[in-house]
Amino acid sequence: MRLLVVDDRDWGAGNARAEFWQIRFQRVKAIFERAEQRGEIRTGVKYQVAMQLMIAPLHAHALYTEDAVDEHTVDAVIDMAWPAIAAAASPTRGR
Repeated sequence: MRLLVVDDRDWGAGNARAEFWQIRFQRVKAIFERAEQRGEIRTGVKYQVAMQLMIAPLHAHALYTEDAVDEHTVDAVIDMAWPAIAAAASPTRGR
């Protein structure tokens, strides 16, 4: 986890970090495109930003605390992020 957040001025992890995220973003793009086609998310959601919105709090939790990320924390992040990307008529997420 720490490797993925060091900046480019650090000891050379920038290339590994960039490759890691590029692969993840490519895979997530297809998921977001299908969700948009099904009308689950609003049109024009920037999938990279949406993904960052959902994972940044989990990364911060893992980096700054010694506590495991539990289901309640994940649910809280999803509950806050979902309204930002959901289509207006989309049902609540899986509940």
